[in-house]
Amino acid sequence: MSNRDCAEKHPSKPRRKRRDGPRKSAAETTLAIIDRLLLSKMRIRLNGEERKITALEAITLRLLQKAVAGDLRASRVLLKYEELARPRTEAPLQIAFVESGYTQSLAAPAPEAGHG
Repeated sequence: MSNRDCAEKHPSKPRRKRRDGPRKSAAETTLAIIDRLLLSKMRIRLNGEERKITALEAITLRLLQKAVAGDLRASRVLLKYEELARPRTEAPLQIAFVESGYTQSLAAPAPEAGHG
């Protein structure tokens, strides 16, 4: 059977047009989904004590346990996590003070109380 015969037996459906423009605001981005899942709390038992920690902490603890036991793959994954996390955690803290009437009044010396 040739391609032409297939085309005659199975007519193609009209293609739907792709939506132009931004997605709906309610739709989560992939990064938002990952963040939500990794930061969700879960219960674990650690040294006989039940604790509630994030999924990311649980994954990291499990990788540490495996790495200490000699699992080279877990060690490599931990190093990769550290590389990914370092730029986010080592960003210098920046504080900006904005001049306004409010901040200037806070900086002004307090008037002396009159002795009456």
